[in-house]
Amino acid sequence: HIGWLKSLRDRAAMAVAATRSAIARLQSAVSPSINVFGPSSEQLRFRQWLMPLATKGFRPNRFEHQGQALQFARESKRIPAWKLAWAAAMPLRHLKRVERGDAALPDPQRKELERLLGLPLKRKRKSLIDRTP
Repeated sequence: HIGWLKSLRDRAAMAVAATRSAIARLQSAVSPSINVFGPSSEQLRFRQWLMPLATKGFRPNRFEHQGQALQFARESKRIPAWKLAWAAAMPLRHLKRVERGDAALPDPQRKELERLLGLPLKRKRKSLIDRTP
């Protein structure tokens, strides 16, 4: 049982050595005055700091139009406009016009954007039958 553990440890050591040598090459290529070493230089995966602005309690009816709610939700989730347009299979120009308020969203596109963002862009009202006592 110890043989596979040693080989795993050896492979991990080789990966760390390869990463350190790549960092050293980067250090010499960039500039000697810039410090590339440190805890973040050995981190293989970087993550963004997320600020949960458009999540629980998001009310789309407080915006003047759907485009402002869409822009706020997109920017607070730090999704680039081109990426959201690509994921929703819509032209970037149309998405920008919607965010400015110059164009309207058809229901299928709005529902797809709501699914991608995880937020409602339109307040869902209960039907009259459900609202009556």
